[in-house]
Amino acid sequence: MDKECELPGGYKTWQQALDYVKGMNAGTYENFGYTDWRLPNRKELHSLTDYSRYRPALPSGHPFTNVRASDYWSSTTGAFRTGYAWYVYMTSGEVSGLNTSYDGYVWPVRDGQIDVSQYYISGTVALNGGLLSGVTITLSGDSSGSTTTDASGNYSFTGLNNGAYTITPSKSGYTFTPSNITVTIARANVIGIDFTASASYTELLPPGWSSAFATNINNSGVVIGWYSDSLYSPGKGFIYSGGTYTAPLPQPGKGFIYSGGMYTELLPPGCVGAAANGINDSGIVVGDGFSVGTIIGFIYSGGTYTDLLPTGWYHSEAGDINDSGVVVGGGSDGTRQKGFIYSGGTYTELLPPGWDWASAIGINNSGVVAGGGSDGTTHKGFIYSGGTYTELLPPGYIEAHAIGINDSGIVVGNGFDGTTWKGFINYTLMIDYPTWSDVITKYQAYVDGQASWSDVIACYQEYVSQ
Repeated sequence: MDKECELPGGYKTWQQALDYVKGMNAGTYENFGYTDWRLPNRKELHSLTDYSRYRPALPSGHPFTNVRASDYWSSTTGAFRTGYAWYVYMTSGEVSGLNTSYDGYVWPVRDGQIDVSQYYISGTVALNGGLLSGVTITLSGDSSGSTTTDASGNYSFTGLNNGAYTITPSKSGYTFTPSNITVTIARANVIGIDFTASASYTELLPPGWSSAFATNINNSGVVIGWYSDSLYSPGKGFIYSGGTYTAPLPQPGKGFIYSGGMYTELLPPGCVGAAANGINDSGIVVGDGFSVGTIIGFIYSGGTYTDLLPTGWYHSEAGDINDSGVVVGGGSDGTRQKGFIYSGGTYTELLPPGWDWASAIGINNSGVVAGGGSDGTTHKGFIYSGGTYTELLPPGYIEAHAIGINDSGIVVGNGFDGTTWKGFINYTLMIDYPTWSDVITKYQAYVDGQASWSDVIACYQEYVSQ
């Protein structure tokens, strides 16, 4: 049966209807690739109707298009009055006889081919040789809808009729090749409509500045960091939101909280300097207190500072805190630099297998950690989740370092492409930061009057950005 219920020419007498079907089989008129069309008999045509439905009297969800609420000819003639033929009135589903000289619509069928089948479109989304879950797949065209890829990167749309459709993938932080695909269902399922995802990133470099360092991102996608007009000159903080940079500049040498245009200075007791590195949605801040000879990480909550220093370590830095109060950071036990997770009074050390050193800088509310370090040859970023480390080193960059990660899995960081230091959104990069020894040397130069306090802070900020 043809799903298109209004053929060219409109109303026809019964004989004209028969002749039109003959013309379809002869190729005179559009025949959709078949040459065995005929008018349905009275019982066939009436079997389509549903008396509980009106204008047209067809079942809910029927696959037909352009059904007229009018008369459709059958091939069955009247037994008593041969000048009449049976028709079905699609407004109400009524069956009756009509003079064959009157007009009605034509609805051809083929033997055994009353096609009310529905079909499906399916495919996958690939990423870096694997498959990507959580991608929104949108269907448009002769039908519309949306779905998401499952844990194996698969998707499907079912219950589709013949027609043209466009499939479009989307997920924050990714681009897709191709961007969309248009397909046609022609009495068969359509499979293998596949896409390849690539992680996208946005460079962060405030206008007129030579370097930039992103340090954190919140769940609204607002990025914080600092930037400079030369590698060791005093830096300024920045906030990046909606494509706009703002540059708050509190008193040098102290951490700060910036909210609604107001600053709260942070300086733990006994420290000569401080840096705020992370804040959760409860307003609890973590950072570093800088005193002569050492750095100790801290938690700041309700006006109270709490030191963070794993047993046996001589210095530490606190990088970030999530909404469950889990803190990540880094430090040293005198033998090597390692990252840590602090939760409920317990420290867990982090060091990717085979690496010389590492530091944890960011954590999201799922407990996924972002950081960086070195395997002795290359500085790389890492993601730590569920006991598994994933290394990060984007193509074309010399070094990479993950700095922060939000609940959508979007990562920010810093990096060097061989020419310029830059901040990045979504794919993390890192630089060859000063060592702890460099910070001490810079501080000694300040004591000796050979460097400014701003130089010390700039060197320290680069060190703790590891």
